[in-house]
Amino acid sequence: MSADQLAQILTRRPDVLAHPVPRTLAELADRLESLPSVRAAVHRLPLPAVQLIEAIHAHGGGPVARERLAALVGRRADDPDLDATLRVLAMRGLVWADGDDLRMATHAARAVARPPRPDPPLTAGGPETDQGPHARFTPRPPVPPLAEADPQAVAREAAAAANEAVARVTALLETCATAPPALLRAGGVGARELRRLGKAIGAPEAQTRLCLELAHTAGLLAMAGDDWPPTELLPTAMYDAWREGEPAQRLVPLLEAWWRLPAAPLAARSPTGEPAPAALSPPPLGDLIREVRRDLLDVLADLPADRGVVDGADLPPVLTWRAPLLVAAFADPTDVICATWREAGWLGLVAHGALTPLGRALLAGRAATDAEAPADPGDRPGTGDRPGAGTEPLAEAASRLLPRAVSTALLGADLTAVVPGTPTAALAALLDSAADRESVGEAVTWRFSPASVRRALDAGQTPDGLIAALAQVAAGGTVPQPLEYLIGDVARRHGEVRVRAVGCVIRGEDPALLAEIAAARALAPLDLTVLAPTVLASRKPVTETLAALRGAGYAPVGESPDGAPLIERVQRRRATARRRPLPVPSPRRQWTAPQPADPAALAAALLAGPRPTPARTSPAEAASTGGPARAITGRGGTRHDPEDTESLLAALAPHLSAGERHLLSHAIDHGTPVLIRYTNAQGNQSERVIEPIEVYGRVVEAWCRLREEERMFALDRIESVAPA
Repeated sequence: MSADQLAQILTRRPDVLAHPVPRTLAELADRLESLPSVRAAVHRLPLPAVQLIEAIHAHGGGPVARERLAALVGRRADDPDLDATLRVLAMRGLVWADGDDLRMATHAARAVARPPRPDPPLTAGGPETDQGPHARFTPRPPVPPLAEADPQAVAREAAAAANEAVARVTALLETCATAPPALLRAGGVGARELRRLGKAIGAPEAQTRLCLELAHTAGLLAMAGDDWPPTELLPTAMYDAWREGEPAQRLVPLLEAWWRLPAAPLAARSPTGEPAPAALSPPPLGDLIREVRRDLLDVLADLPADRGVVDGADLPPVLTWRAPLLVAAFADPTDVICATWREAGWLGLVAHGALTPLGRALLAGRAATDAEAPADPGDRPGTGDRPGAGTEPLAEAASRLLPRAVSTALLGADLTAVVPGTPTAALAALLDSAADRESVGEAVTWRFSPASVRRALDAGQTPDGLIAALAQVAAGGTVPQPLEYLIGDVARRHGEVRVRAVGCVIRGEDPALLAEIAAARALAPLDLTVLAPTVLASRKPVTETLAALRGAGYAPVGESPDGAPLIERVQRRRATARRRPLPVPSPRRQWTAPQPADPAALAAALLAGPRPTPARTSPAEAASTGGPARAITGRGGTRHDPEDTESLLAALAPHLSAGERHLLSHAIDHGTPVLIRYTNAQGNQSERVIEPIEVYGRVVEAWCRLREEERMFALDRIESVAPA
């Protein structure tokens, strides 16, 4: 290979560049041939590449002539689709030319193993070959039914959807700030709390779940509590700055959170087929759903600029062609893909079946940083340049589509306030303080009531001050007369009764009113005592007495010991990020990953080095050079020559390749994580990431991320070692 060809492989197989970088071509070959690395490489292969691997495996897995492979799949040897698919495999080091033959990575067939399918492995021959059986080969993706999608209509619908999404998430965060949802003991937010939140923001349960997941992933919500596990969900300090921003500025973190979201909130069931878990539960399949999102936007980006998909239900076959192994990981791929489609539509990324300016900007900005992003248009067979693929930054696209926040409200004679758009934080705070929010969406509606006005007065607002503040934000500059009357009427009654802490004391200027209160059966739990015609004593504290009086229809205010009215303000609570405490500190926390190696520079350096020898060191040779087994002190202990660690491992683990021993030796010396395949004493095999601490005799002591504790691993039971 040339340095450029090898660099292409290193770019598409980034796991083999993990620290320590391969020192020789032999070590690189070890990593490229390891099962975890091959699995990672084939995971994103399109269907025709998987089919070629299966065809080579059916032929015996060994070297196969190109002409023979072409005949197996019903194509000519010079077929351009076959050539494009082989290029995809070669650029990943999975199938490569060796003279006139094609060779395949050892574990490739094992890595692409898929569940049994109802269709037979061989199908009828095609017109390009002699009639006869041949393996499946589908080089071109299916095309879903398309319809016209006017770009202006797409942009309008995207703006409306995104604006509503911002409003819903804002309302959800406001609700969580005043009435934090309780968390289940097992973790997450249960159905009852979801229904309560959904009622508050005017959204169905599934959409409320999506709002929660987005806010949490964006860092606007966090789990809080005095101990572990946390007991409630609260906005974070980041939320205060977020809500001050314009709608476009609020939207961007939500879209970026959607790109990273490890759940499918709108899916009917869990990706594993279980009933839908509680919101904010740990994801059962890790990052796989994130890859579905990227593939879905990729498919839409490949469509003509004025065309859209008729129905999202037509997309599962397309995504199955793009990444069959990814799709096969889900119990019900159609449910997950259609749920992702609905999420994208609700956020304004998809409209009229087409990718919106927001969707193009998100895809252009985020996919470029994805480690699995295709490096060139020829990276997948059957695809080419994307028409209209935008490079506009997401923030700029959002600013173009979403209007600025509205700072005025339409105050109606029916005691409502309507904001046609997203209200500014100041306007929302004012209306929330004196009215109750009734609807959320493109227009937000509040309604004034005696209770809501009293709430504003309880918080320290004066009647004249409230009317002046409302007039300042009113669209016409005036407050409707019915609203002024309501505020005046509540103000006249407000403070007629005052509560002072003694245990406490109730006093007022009207003896008849105090006598009425003392005789009220609804207030019997307060055990009121008449101290004077204008003074009552309650055995309950101030807060409970105030609540009881208000519940009975009175409008008391609190009073300080010197007689001044108490100002009641809602306490603003914020959560800080929490992590579950580990029983033992992990060595991983003490290790900082180095910068990744440059593929081009490493490729040139490796090709300039010595040619590899394929034979591994035999157990007898390792034993003769390793000497007697002894303890190897790793990270945190005495320092020693790393070559000494490798020589000892050659004796203790001769079944490992030189590259695997180098990885394990480096992990012992530097505390870096490695991925091992391990067989326990019962014969059960597992893959786990460990962070070695030291070796005693023939056992390595390490922190196991799977078990979250220190474990002992016998070196002779470690089947393979790969970068983590």
